Amino acid sequence: MSMTEDKRAELMVDAWKTTVDTQRHFNDVAMKIRHFGFVILAAVIGAAGLSLRSGISLPVNGYNVPVGAFIMLFGAVVWLGIYFLDAKWYSPFLLGSVDTGINLEKKLNAIFDGCFTHSSDIKKRSNEVKLFGFHVDSRLRTMIFHFSMIISLILLTVLIVSMSTPIPQQPVTC
Repeated sequence: MSMTEDKRAELMVDAWKTTVDTQRHFNDVAMKIRHFGFVILAAVIGAAGLSLRSGISLPVNGYNVPVGAFIMLFGAVVWLGIYFLDAKWYSPFLLGSVDTGINLEKKLNAIFDGCFTHSSDIKKRSNEVKLFGFHVDSRLRTMIFHFSMIISLILLTVLIVSMSTPIPQQPVTC
């Protein structure tokens, strides 16, 4: 089947448009996942604060450990799931669609004199980001973001655990 150059270029432009829509879709999914994480974070912090205010605790190894510690630890585990969905599930799809866009742009730019730069510009700008003078790519930024949240939740867990009080010993009666 032979195809005219115009038809081939038209199909490539359509493929590029679809690729850009796919990039937008996976970026939206990533933002929704992060938003969901913040909603859960707010609920976890609120529930932990409420449990601390009410003084609810559980006996663990001779100490009354505030329930807020367990709630915060639960939040850290949930955020680990958010990290997995974002960084290990959907971000690779986004990065793959950007790479596909770059490949299509190379072919289209040979036909249209460099007019297609969307995906290439995204990749370039993303790779120019520096943090404290160090180059950090999107994968590292994602890890920094998520693990700072997890570490914060764990530190809050430790802080709340430090509020534990010894369980008073009952006098032994005969």
